[in-house]
Amino acid sequence: ILKLDPSVIMASRDYVDAIKIELKLEIETLMQQYNDAFKKVWDELSKYLLESKFNTEIAKYVTLTTKQDINGIKNFTKLPTSNLQASKDEEFVNLGTLKKLISSLSNGLGVGQRYVDCIHTRSPNVTYTNTTGKPIMIIADSGVHKGKVNYYVDGNFLVSSEDCQEVTFIVPPNSTYSFSGSCYSFWELR
Repeated sequence: ILKLDPSVIMASRDYVDAIKIELKLEIETLMQQYNDAFKKVWDELSKYLLESKFNTEIAKYVTLTTKQDINGIKNFTKLPTSNLQASKDEEFVNLGTLKKLISSLSNGLGVGQRYVDCIHTRSPNVTYTNTTGKPIMIIADSGVHKGKVNYYVDGNFLVSSEDCQEVTFIVPPNSTYSFSGSCYSFWELR
């Protein structure tokens, strides 16, 4: 059995407390030095940003009247505009271009459409045509022990499902679709 003298324990405890106080003071000193240095840099940066020469210098890099390639982030002080119709993905779009595109945007999947339960109106091995003028989405489930079901769009095999597998696919406007096998559920977003 090891016996320790209580004075040794107290001396060790006093030593640890002294080191702890030293470390705390050193950390506080370093934190104050960091805060002082950061404030100095921040004050200089703020002063520079508030001076008018910053705006003059940045204007050399932000010119809206010439072709620009932007890699990264660019902040504008005024809203950029374009007089030309955009021909590439990375170009600004003007109002005229948007007005031309708005009709196609309102004709997208889900716009003005609803889910229709077609289980009693769709039969296997019959070809159906999407005459809605919009893409439609098919959601079908092969059901338990119903066997394999193959799905086709425009006569091309698309996907198959077996016991309780659900499939979802899009049928473009004027395209045909069909399936072989027995479905448990057959929904169309049309």
